[in-house]
Amino acid sequence: MAQLLSMTDEELIALARDIEAGQVFTMGEVPLSDQEFLPNIFSDVRSFEEGLLYQYRDKAIEGVNLNGYPIFEESHVLSSEQVVRTFILLFSGGHR
Repeated sequence: MAQLLSMTDEELIALARDIEAGQVFTMGEVPLSDQEFLPNIFSDVRSFEEGLLYQYRDKAIEGVNLNGYPIFEESHVLSSEQVVRTFILLFSGGHR
């Protein structure tokens, strides 16, 4: 099951930078027309209402993809509050 991690502000900013650098795959990269693939992409997730699902691309199952999307055996989730906190930190330059 996807893990909701407790993250510090610094960890949230680092994750956001990794997403921006393309090192992290998020469910936000899957267009609405392909949403039916989400249970296969993030195979450990039962509900997609939990928050923002993500995983580092280097954790994808090597050599396997679905319609061009990586597949992950384990994933993480950012809660809605963590997503908002991340945007606040990014737009404020990391100031709390």
